[in-house]
Amino acid sequence: RINYHRRSEFTEKISHRHCMLLISQFFLLSFPINPIKSGFSKSYILATTPTDVTVKNVLLQSVKQTKADTLEATIAGDTKSVKATDIKIVNAETNVVYPVHTVSVDAKDATKVTLTVFSPLTDGKNYDVTLDGVTKSFKATDGAVAAISVDPITIPYATEKEIKLIATDAQGVVLKELAYGTPDTNYDFTINANGNGYTNGSKLYLNKVGDTATAEITYKSGKYDQDGKPVGNIGPNKVTITATAQSEVNNFDVRIDATTATKYEKAKDNKQIPVNESTKNIAYFMIKDADGTEIGNYGKYTIETSDKTVLMIDDSGISDKKATLTALKTGTAYILIKDTNGNVVNSVAINVVAERAVATLELNTYSVAVSKDLAGDNKVVKATVKDQYGDDFSLSENLNVECLSAPTGVTLSSTSAFYSIANYKDITFDNSPTVKGTYVYKISYKKDGKEVVAKTVSVEIKKAANTTATSWRLNVVNDGVDIKVDDNNKTSQDIKVALIGMNDGIDVIQESSVGFIVKDPNGVVKFDNITSPTAVTNAAISVSSGVLTANALTVSGSTATQNLSAGTYTVTASMTTSGSKKVEITTNFTIKNTQAKPSVDVKENTVKGTTVSAALDNALVVTYGEDVYTNRSDKALTDKTLVIKTVEGKRNDGVTINAGTSVTSGN
Repeated sequence: RINYHRRSEFTEKISHRHCMLLISQFFLLSFPINPIKSGFSKSYILATTPTDVTVKNVLLQSVKQTKADTLEATIAGDTKSVKATDIKIVNAETNVVYPVHTVSVDAKDATKVTLTVFSPLTDGKNYDVTLDGVTKSFKATDGAVAAISVDPITIPYATEKEIKLIATDAQGVVLKELAYGTPDTNYDFTINANGNGYTNGSKLYLNKVGDTATAEITYKSGKYDQDGKPVGNIGPNKVTITATAQSEVNNFDVRIDATTATKYEKAKDNKQIPVNESTKNIAYFMIKDADGTEIGNYGKYTIETSDKTVLMIDDSGISDKKATLTALKTGTAYILIKDTNGNVVNSVAINVVAERAVATLELNTYSVAVSKDLAGDNKVVKATVKDQYGDDFSLSENLNVECLSAPTGVTLSSTSAFYSIANYKDITFDNSPTVKGTYVYKISYKKDGKEVVAKTVSVEIKKAANTTATSWRLNVVNDGVDIKVDDNNKTSQDIKVALIGMNDGIDVIQESSVGFIVKDPNGVVKFDNITSPTAVTNAAISVSSGVLTANALTVSGSTATQNLSAGTYTVTASMTTSGSKKVEITTNFTIKNTQAKPSVDVKENTVKGTTVSAALDNALVVTYGEDVYTNRSDKALTDKTLVIKTVEGKRNDGVTINAGTSVTSGN
């Protein structure tokens, strides 16, 4: 028996034929049996000794472009072992391969890997990045400058500091970093120290705190319309550079994320916001003193935007360590932090980028097989649509599905009856076609009638010459389900496991007399209808007609119940054929849970109420998802009432307490 530790990426990207060649060679060399043929997936078992197969050391999760010649990838696993030659970057339209020059792993976050290429990617085309069989896509910059800025605009006083001009496209990709004094025909860059200091090469020096210099920057596209007027120029823009106290300059930071982040430490390290962004539009602040310790009083500082036409801020006060941002148009604006005297003591550049739009489309698999012999057989191809910043894009209309080719005798117009679409992007291909063979479909997203992104999937309709099962596999439906519950995810989620009999690699029967054992991520048996008399039952797991159903999430009315915890479960199926042959197969399924975790901020450590419950009302602020719950007197109008159901605890003298326990002075 081979226990195949399944990874969906492995089955997607490694061909069945390749898998079978490896497995067949192993058995031919080791055992006097016939190798089974291709056409299976998930888990494959023969009556031999169990062997574990290691699938991957690294897993590519996402990729995005940050500079013309630089990509930032998120990679799980042993990233330090990744070499430049392990990564393949291909133009999806021309198939031209772009070699990777360097691979750099972030010192603090090993999943953050920076890739540089030998030549800039500025053609606006889609690119596929492949590592260890997993492919992720991104859309390259078109190379058009959309904004120019100066970095930094606050510098330590009495210190020479290099000043740069930064040019970005509409997506925030850096196209040019130009140190002051470096000649470039497309850019004008001047700095006037206003008598407060001097420039030395690329560096600026200002004498004392509060001194300012004025930078003027211009971008010249070099393009002209038919009347000879310049097109695409930006500027001239004037930017004020301010000298600040050195201890304050290096200890102020901002991160922009959704309200679910709740505070700076939980927010992603991001200083970019799209135009009209309404979800990830909260700026979280961190201010530390010269010793690197977070300050206690944020109320002594105020903030403002350097350009209200680009970025607006809802409130100048940051006593709550956050502020809501409104992005109006692409460009760069600075969040300026001021002390009680109104002096600018620090700044952070915020890049306002283009409004979110669909940029890439990926499929969970690019080839499926459907059997005519297996009643009701179908395969679901799940599409993932992302915007230009690598975030999931929520669709409000169906993707387009078009058949590009079909077997002889099948008209393309008739193929629309062979599939259905759910959730706007999940395409189910059934076994209704009467003609077996390969059907190729294009799945695409269109905007205003124009195709934006597309992928193709091959659907093979199979029919066996002999319908007697000679080998078996376990089929898992809805593997990797996320049991998160919110306004967009509020339907029950079931995982189904069935034992499928095959002949010549083609599914021919779904077995009905099957027993199952299910173990949770910790190896504990959660269900067992095989072992007697020690069978284990579970309210969330059942078997009917040989199909195991795991109710991961149950939704009834306004109540949602997460019945099974997140993690990877092991399933063993067992049956005896009519010929008294025992078939036993093991596979896995995974449950994810990206539900927001609640956080509690204890505002007071000293009791102010007569009972424990009243004390907690005065002390606690609970954040769950996008909602804040509290009963404090200083609660905001948008905060919701905190309902404390139960209280369990002990007093310092060992007495058990509950919500109604009276507060005693000194305890």
